Amino acid sequence: ADAAGADVAGGGDLDGDGLAELLIGARTSSAGPRTRGGIAYLFYGGTVASGSVDLGTAATRFLATTTNASVGDGLGTAGDVDGDGLDDLLIGDPSNSELHLFRAPVAAGDLSLGSSDAALWPWGETSAGQVGHPGDQDGDGLDDIVVAAPDSLGRVWVSAGGID
Repeated sequence: ADAAGADVAGGGDLDGDGLAELLIGARTSSAGPRTRGGIAYLFYGGTVASGSVDLGTAATRFLATTTNASVGDGLGTAGDVDGDGLDDLLIGDPSNSELHLFRAPVAAGDLSLGSSDAALWPWGETSAGQVGHPGDQDGDGLDDIVVAAPDSLGRVWVSAGGID
């Protein structure tokens, strides 16, 4: 009913322990007054056993700032965009045409997308599509971000690391 698991991605290594984190999107979940705003869940590596995943045990929940936002549709690791040695996260908010960057370390608990380190707007698309990190494409020593924006334009958007 809440589309949990419609988007699942590795979250990179946010805490430097050598284990990959897990991200699960539930784009039609509701939290508080944000009806069907969507939620993205972060689980640290080594905390999820085989079998069913209890979303209530997530270390962090990323929450929508508006109703019907579809948070969690388009999520993944950004690689290390700030050069601190830890991977960073991308959380999609396609109904608001935004992709939010959260730099590691990421706080535990509930985080509003409004508290992200940067909000990216790939062409005003309403679907972020696949997100990821292609490594360092421009030779500046920082990982870059790639976003597929498939709706009406069918483009791929690349952003250099070091986003302020």
